[in-house]
Amino acid sequence: MADASESLVRARELAAAGRAGQARTILLRALQKDPANAELSLTLGEILAKAGESTQARYYAENALSRRPDDAAVLAGAANVLAWAGAGDEGIAAFRRALALRPEMLDAWIGLCGLLVLCERAGELLDAAQRGLERFPDEPRLVFFLSQALRRTGEPERAMEALRRAAAVHPAHDSLALELAFTGNYADGVSRAESFAAHRRLGALLERRHGPPLQPPPPQDPSRRLQIGLLSPDLRRHSVGWFALPLVEHLNRDEFDVTAYYSHPAEDDATKRFRALIPRWRDVASMSDEEALRTIVGDRIDILIDLAGLTSGHRPALLVRKPAPLIVTYLGYPNTLGLGAVGYRFVDSLTDPPESSDPWAVERLIRLDPCFLCYAPPHDAPEPSTARIDRGAAPVFGSFNAMAKYSDAALSLWARVLQAVPGSRLILKNIDLGTPFVASRTRDRLAAMGVAPERIEMLGFEKEQRSHLSAYDMIDIALDTLPYHGTTTTCESLLMGVPVVTLVGDRHASRVGLSLFSAVGLPQLAVRSPDEFVRIASSLVSDRAALASLRKSLRARLLSSPLCDAASHAGRFGAELRGIWRAACRAPSR
Repeated sequence: MADASESLVRARELAAAGRAGQARTILLRALQKDPANAELSLTLGEILAKAGESTQARYYAENALSRRPDDAAVLAGAANVLAWAGAGDEGIAAFRRALALRPEMLDAWIGLCGLLVLCERAGELLDAAQRGLERFPDEPRLVFFLSQALRRTGEPERAMEALRRAAAVHPAHDSLALELAFTGNYADGVSRAESFAAHRRLGALLERRHGPPLQPPPPQDPSRRLQIGLLSPDLRRHSVGWFALPLVEHLNRDEFDVTAYYSHPAEDDATKRFRALIPRWRDVASMSDEEALRTIVGDRIDILIDLAGLTSGHRPALLVRKPAPLIVTYLGYPNTLGLGAVGYRFVDSLTDPPESSDPWAVERLIRLDPCFLCYAPPHDAPEPSTARIDRGAAPVFGSFNAMAKYSDAALSLWARVLQAVPGSRLILKNIDLGTPFVASRTRDRLAAMGVAPERIEMLGFEKEQRSHLSAYDMIDIALDTLPYHGTTTTCESLLMGVPVVTLVGDRHASRVGLSLFSAVGLPQLAVRSPDEFVRIASSLVSDRAALASLRKSLRARLLSSPLCDAASHAGRFGAELRGIWRAACRAPSR
């Protein structure tokens, strides 16, 4: 036993130091002497799984289980190895068996919830987080998972209730602070003051954790060619990608040299397109923060542009430490980041009117008028159809936005529209609605608001983009979400000839619709009150001839608008980059 214990300690030290091969050798030798030792098998399985050797990792996890099938600690350890090896179902089963034996194992509850997130099993995640919290009230990691589950079921208000309670108990917990700031964008009833305070509190925690900013050389030459860095996990088939692509394609290369810092582990066809357009490409997903910082500093980046904000795959340490003289955040997030190192956020005058928005941003807001976005439509999008309208079919409303945006306020407003148009139906579509639990829960929420189940149709994920876009032919009018508007979904809807009605709010997330519709010359679709929302949605479907005419014109209107004028947008963007650089060159050195 002493030899096995010594081997475990030494192997773990070597693995932590990045010497996995030597650690593996030590464990294999120890297992030859003590093949029944479950800890040796689990440690070796963990090392193999992290090295990508999934088959061998599963072998050693199963070996450990065969030796001690009723040991809760071994079950939990094997579950972790199976999760790392990509065996999600087996890992979930092992965690459940461990908790049946020892329900007081907090780490097993955390591990189970984390694996359910990876496997996108929102209903089971909600149940596991709630059961864990019964034993460990306000445990911040379990509240974090509860919030994620509630967002995936479209209940951000309930998530905020739990987050507020837990944050009061654990005010310095980073992940909890992040989830509180992030979820506040989706929930109805969160004041601007509360949202700003949550982001600033998160910023302070991140600054404390990651340390002081670096001291890059101050800007000096206002006219030279600038080194621009793009930091993003979303240069792929992702909503951000559809808006980043026009900028990358048209930014003036005589003035700007672009380097990508890609922080997602996977690539797709869109990533390959970005790679072909960007001269320098750095894969930083597998790099530590320190390695990535050294890379950015070594590339002598002048302006680092963050395209993620607080969304999945973000790298806050790379912003907090300030590896470039100027840091900009743009596109990926609808709110301030709360970080002192981030000097600028690019918006427009409709999403963020100066008089009402500047006080709620840590960054200086740079307004890219007439619209802060430029959309790149898919080149193979199917042609829009008016066949339903031409046949005089019963009106169909729809929303294809992400489930997290299905707030109580949004569903209540949609229910009012259905009540105002007898015989109408509602089609909802997103990845989470493909899960029976989420679909049933959403149907129940709408039923409580007076919408009969037979008036609702729910659709899930479409792998093929053409099929997804063709689904817009099933609806007459799209209904936007609130308080967090759609962006990509709104552009897709217009591309497919489907008008969208949106309710304008008091902050960026609830004013994007106004910016988009103003850019395409349809500001009347961005209304100012719930009553007006119901009236406009109802009136649009009442005049079938006018609706058909509008639908036939929408794609051409979109494509000829500033929203799709990539060259002009990139020109304005480049001018603002040059402007903030020149201003920094004039600023006195500290």
